Amino acid sequence: MEQGGSTMGEEPAGAELLLTLFLMAAIPTVVGGAVILSLVGLTSAAGSSSCSAVSP
Repeated sequence: MEQGGSTMGEEPAGAELLLTLFLMAAIPTVVGGAVILSLVGLTSAAGSSSCSAVSP
């Protein structure tokens, strides 16, 4: 009974642990990626506008 319980308990625990780690790693990655993309978009837009304003 203990062996079966430990075997059945380890598999879901391992899966839950992997899912938890994946979510903990994915959420900041997605949020950070969105922030970086927004910052890069604003920087590139500001850079292009300032460059076009300086060239003429």
